Amino acid sequence: MRLAIVTLLVAGACAHRPTETICAGTAWTDLTTRQATPAMPQVVAKPDVTIGSVEVRGVDPELATSLRGALETRPGIRLADAPLRHDLAALYQLGVVDTAHVEVDGGTVAFVVTLEPTVGRVVHGELHERLRWLTGTPFEARRVQRMAEAIERNLVADGHLDAQIAVRRAARSGSVVDLCVASRPGPRVAIGNVTFVGARALTPAALLHEFKDAADVNHPGGRYDEDALATDLLYVSAAYWERGMLNVKVGEPKLSRRGAKLDIAIPITEGPVFQLGSITAPLGFPAAVGLRSGELATRSKLTTANNAMQAAIGEGANVYIRTAVDLDRKRIDISWEVQWRSPWDAVAFWHSRLF
Repeated sequence: MRLAIVTLLVAGACAHRPTETICAGTAWTDLTTRQATPAMPQVVAKPDVTIGSVEVRGVDPELATSLRGALETRPGIRLADAPLRHDLAALYQLGVVDTAHVEVDGGTVAFVVTLEPTVGRVVHGELHERLRWLTGTPFEARRVQRMAEAIERNLVADGHLDAQIAVRRAARSGSVVDLCVASRPGPRVAIGNVTFVGARALTPAALLHEFKDAADVNHPGGRYDEDALATDLLYVSAAYWERGMLNVKVGEPKLSRRGAKLDIAIPITEGPVFQLGSITAPLGFPAAVGLRSGELATRSKLTTANNAMQAAIGEGANVYIRTAVDLDRKRIDISWEVQWRSPWDAVAFWHSRLF
């Protein structure tokens, strides 16, 4: 139901951004993520070789031990059976490895790695404190992307439906990467009108009163919340169900944008008002459930009646109310289905009723 398609520009230029003079130029490049594990070298020339040892090289011994724990290649298995490609992918998924390849020397298999660089400056990170905290941490493009996406989602949830966040990177001397954040939240879009197209039995004010949000959410002047509105529409349906309109249809909201205003039109097909028709209780239970033929059929009455029937039968069975809708006569016939949990429960129940 979202009006605007909001995208994260993690691979685009910062043109037309507040920070374009800083993020532009040859020093800044796109923030990218590794798409695939590099091709494996040919290491199966001697498939019958048994692996004698597995090493991780290029890092200090403590980290090498930790990285080795992510590997499934173990001493004692045949080289041809070693899951080398899987282990390379596992190393990349840890988020701290920049490059990795395999070297084989006799029975020794070595995973040679280099670590991701460290994040240096975060230019304009003060715009979003969460990104500023990246300084001094290992650079992982996917993590930066996820954080930027989360910030953008929060902006959209706060009413900035056009929000865009762009992040670019620049390498400098040593293993350091600087980041540049370009933020364009856009205007805060407020709800203009909320209309209920096709509503007759209930006024717009009464239907809007069924919304369970705070006054600043999905109400005129407030912000738009797609998920909350979906829940609100269930309450709108329930309001009709309590007036006997059990066949009401509340359609998908139609959104229209007018600058910084968002109008919401909710289509409603009310349908007829239903009365109760025949009421058939399970054998041995006359209509002792509070329903009378000819009265208004509402959801709460049916729920109360079913709960009463369940209480009367007890825990030995599950009771399900069944409805048969007669559109021509605008009535609903009621019956029940009893599912005993075991034959002995049924025997015990009827024994208690008869003796």
